[in-house]
Amino acid sequence: MDDQNGEDRTSILSPAGVVNALQAVDELFYVFTADGKFQYWNDALSRETGYTDATIAAMDPVDFFVAEDRELITDAIDRALDEAYARVEATLETEDGDRLCYEFSAVSFTDDSTELLAGVGRDITERKQREEELLIDEYTIESALSGIAIANLDGELISVNPSFLELWGYETEDEVLGKSVTEFWKRPEEAAKVASSVEETGQWNGELLAVRKDSTTFHAQCSASTVTDNEGEPLALMSSFVDITARKKRERELQKQTEQLDEFASVVSHDLRNPLNVAMGRLHLAQDEYGGDHLTHVETALERMEVIIEDTLVLAQQGQKVGKSELVQVQQIAHRSWEMVDTGAATLEVSDGFGIYADQGRLMHLFENLFRNAVEHGSPNPRSDTHGDAVEHGNDGITVRVGRLDDTGFYVEDDGPGIPEENRTKVLEAGYSQSSDGTGFGLAIVNRIADAHGWTLSITDSKEGGARFEFANVDLCDPNRTVDEPPQS
Repeated sequence: MDDQNGEDRTSILSPAGVVNALQAVDELFYVFTADGKFQYWNDALSRETGYTDATIAAMDPVDFFVAEDRELITDAIDRALDEAYARVEATLETEDGDRLCYEFSAVSFTDDSTELLAGVGRDITERKQREEELLIDEYTIESALSGIAIANLDGELISVNPSFLELWGYETEDEVLGKSVTEFWKRPEEAAKVASSVEETGQWNGELLAVRKDSTTFHAQCSASTVTDNEGEPLALMSSFVDITARKKRERELQKQTEQLDEFASVVSHDLRNPLNVAMGRLHLAQDEYGGDHLTHVETALERMEVIIEDTLVLAQQGQKVGKSELVQVQQIAHRSWEMVDTGAATLEVSDGFGIYADQGRLMHLFENLFRNAVEHGSPNPRSDTHGDAVEHGNDGITVRVGRLDDTGFYVEDDGPGIPEENRTKVLEAGYSQSSDGTGFGLAIVNRIADAHGWTLSITDSKEGGARFEFANVDLCDPNRTVDEPPQS
């Protein structure tokens, strides 16, 4: 092994067996003078770096490293010369530009009055990657918004993150480490069952009532699982926690509202409708016996009361969240809803069929109310410049269109007079009406149905200047999905 000057680069080493041994190792081995002239290197150095022997002979030791690490290497060389030993981690740059993490150990010695350094370089790229992965995991756990706790297989806490301490009201890890995982819950026996379930099945998800350091409680959503090694053997138990107290409160409020709505609907349906039916029956008997316009006005008033009661019931019921949706073909439902409305001379146009996931009954109510609103208040030649759930314009040939709204939902529009921008929020409010004949519930019901599905409703102008109702955030049927396949949540 000769360098570029033809000198034997093994002459500094003896006996010959040492040279052969150094050539067989995978680590880099080299010897250079105090002024940076290489005297010996094994084949691993040229193999790993890609440099030829002639190139290495002309290089300075710092030339093997990335620019940002060269000062680090210079300092390590000086330290080895002064203290006889130095160790450093640095990034080696190959001839092809690849970067490798290496750990170098060097010792200084003197040979024939020449001060030399001998060093060994070990590739630690994989180790650094593992360390980085562990560091990322540690940072992830430390910075996680969820409370995270790790327990040993005996159920004793061995690690928690800051969010865990914050959730339970503790200041330091020392206050919780070593405690049983069952000590942090209102009902320890339930927590013990959870721990057993995790050990048996490998995971558990659910809700538990937690107890803070100050004895106050909060509802926690818990996800627990077993941590295993590469062979699948359990090492520890890991859990994450989220405070869902606010969500539970909202659920209770919604449940209370639902119960109140049910009670209200019952009162409207029975306590009001029953005497109304009695009054209507008595009216018909009176009409058989007596005549006159007074009874006609009474009948009109009673019929209007019946309409108000029916709309009130629908409004109360449609605000409840949709529990289960099914695939509905919009074209079919739109035509069926159209048949349920007195449309007169109006016409319906529905674009090519498409499907959405919705509550079919509520969707029909939505279409019926929109169609009724368009027919009753729309006209290509309006006699008034106002529009809403109150202003009548007739139905002289009005056209109502239903179509798909890109990939977000659907729309219903007409070619009537439209809704002034300043009224577009008001018309969706229950009871808003500018007509003595309207209940003001029609578009409010539409808004409630949309909200119950999680849809976003907006009102704008159609291309003819009529009213256009756009429903976004709708779960449209993917053409590639079969009819019976449920939507992905």
